[in-house]
Amino acid sequence: MMSYQSDVISDQLAPQALPLVQATWPDVDLLDWLSFVRFFNGETTGPQSCILAMRDSSGYLCGILAYRLDHHLRDGPMLSIPLFTAVDVANSLQTVRALLDIAKARAAALGCAGVQIRLDKAQSKLAARLRNLGVSSEAGLICTHLSS
Repeated sequence: MMSYQSDVISDQLAPQALPLVQATWPDVDLLDWLSFVRFFNGETTGPQSCILAMRDSSGYLCGILAYRLDHHLRDGPMLSIPLFTAVDVANSLQTVRALLDIAKARAAALGCAGVQIRLDKAQSKLAARLRNLGVSSEAGLICTHLSS
């Protein structure tokens, strides 16, 4: 059984994590990624938001999640995850399960009722893997972009 550990993605670790992000979002460059990291790890957000990197027992980065504390109308405090990505060369559920376990542990530590994960449409295989782990799809995301 492989073990995993998580660490906060700092400005120093962010460039190493960029290839994991680009596996799903190839057009994201380092400046975009650093801006995202700084927003979630900002001093004004405190423990309510963060970006975590997951490493396997060999020390390789294999997962990233960004979270923020949110409040659901019916359920109360929820851990909202707008970025969730796991990469495993062996294509096993183990890495996805480990990243999900990290998210659940963080939600429990923050007193949340649950976890809400937002996946990009390019992450359909990851969505299927999460469903195989018992995560259900309960809502859709409808977007519009403002013209500048």
